[in-house]
Amino acid sequence: MLDRSGNPHIAYLGTIWVDENQKVDLRYAHRDGSGWHTEIVDSAGMVGYHASLALDRSNHPLIVYTEIYHNPTSQLKYAYRDVTGWHFQNLYSFSLAGWGMQSGSNSLTLDASDRPHTIFCDTNTWGLTYLYQDAAGWHQESADDPWDSSSGQYPSLVLDAAGYPRASHYNYSKAFGN
Repeated sequence: MLDRSGNPHIAYLGTIWVDENQKVDLRYAHRDGSGWHTEIVDSAGMVGYHASLALDRSNHPLIVYTEIYHNPTSQLKYAYRDVTGWHFQNLYSFSLAGWGMQSGSNSLTLDASDRPHTIFCDTNTWGLTYLYQDAAGWHQESADDPWDSSSGQYPSLVLDAAGYPRASHYNYSKAFGN
């Protein structure tokens, strides 16, 4: 993501090995006139999978990402930074946990009021789920046919000029002519 000055910002999964055990975390990096700056945002558990980043009008980062193997479920998480530091919320619990889960695929965008909107593949239904925040809090909607268990993978979300969500995603049953 590029900020208003054209500087790059990146959210990503960091991986290190400690005594033959893999440790993963959510990391955030950005570049400014003095160079690159990197920090660990969240290191509690197996976090940072499929991070999606947005920047608000003040260039504060907002990140949606997945934590896998959060017993007994996995979590869709949300982190944002403001002038006081990082803040965290669990947005959604997935009933299926595992390395291959497609639920980690998500997309984040902001509306005209800098409020987050995200869409992701929900392993509870294997469909597309849309979450958004407004002044009243977080809201959830199914964004596709709940009976089509092959949709919702690799979503991409934008908001149109009126603030309505527009999403694309991969449906593997349609890809093979089923």
